[in-house]
Amino acid sequence: MTPEWLKPKTGEAALMYLAHPSRNANQGERLKAFVDSLGYEGIDPFDIQGYKGRNLEKSRVGRSAILKLDLNIQRSCGSTGVFGISEGVMGEWRDRLEWDPAKNIRIFRGDAAGEFDGRWDEEYEKLSKDSRYGDVSRDLRGRYWLIDFVGPRAIGKTYWTEKLKKKFGSKLQRVRNVTTRQPRDENDRKYYYFLAKEQFEEGIRNCAFLEHDHYRDEHDHRLDQYYGSSLDETKSVLRDSHGIMALTPRGTEALYGCRYEINVAIILLRPASDEVLKKNLERRGIKDSQRQAVFIEDAKKFCLPDTVEHRELVLTSTRADEERVFGMIEPLLK
Repeated sequence: MTPEWLKPKTGEAALMYLAHPSRNANQGERLKAFVDSLGYEGIDPFDIQGYKGRNLEKSRVGRSAILKLDLNIQRSCGSTGVFGISEGVMGEWRDRLEWDPAKNIRIFRGDAAGEFDGRWDEEYEKLSKDSRYGDVSRDLRGRYWLIDFVGPRAIGKTYWTEKLKKKFGSKLQRVRNVTTRQPRDENDRKYYYFLAKEQFEEGIRNCAFLEHDHYRDEHDHRLDQYYGSSLDETKSVLRDSHGIMALTPRGTEALYGCRYEINVAIILLRPASDEVLKKNLERRGIKDSQRQAVFIEDAKKFCLPDTVEHRELVLTSTRADEERVFGMIEPLLK
């Protein structure tokens, strides 16, 4: 099964309204280039024929009429990208939340060149207290949480996901990733969409992934595979329930960048000892001592940067693990 979001964005879905403050009106080309790299066509309200570069406060048209025009332009776009904070942006944000049940809003604080709006935090703190707008970021994120398990191979990410699903049932849905490797068993299809490499590479060209990695193993060509994840897939789950998924460190960093759009709880799983990981590897059928040593050494290097807020769980392969895992997750699901 190939998910719809792997296809290129076309029509209205390809149009992204660029919501940014008038003080940053000169950033239009930068913002268009940025969203183009994500597979969108950017529509800049400051580049509309007829009032580009005009002093709207002193024009015959006036600010209220221009804002009304902007809101109608936004309604013709499949999504809205927020690149800074002002009264106008907050109004556009609130407006979209009121008529778009899918909440097709993306938050972008900056690109490789730096922040888009140096006054974001101070302006948001002030305007979110205004009853006309409220805390739009909180309303965008909603009540549901995404739990991201991140950890070395064979640490037990799938095992603990299954245990949590069994305990919390419909409160917690899996978010499926995409891979080109073969399924280990039928249960594996609950966690992944399985694609041919050609299909995955087409998804890369279509800018369909939030992040993707290409793994290679010189000892086993079957492990030369792609893995990727989708923000669209994640948000579709979070509309109705909490979600859980497993990502690489690179994927987790990309996901953390979306923390203004979704509630993210990142949990780094670590083995208490080499023996814990060795036992798990043997359960996976990896019994060669040299290969085990490579995986165990890789696990010791497995970490997240300090800039990514996360919690750690050290797993011991004892009954105490269940109490600690459930104790960390249960408060999020209330």
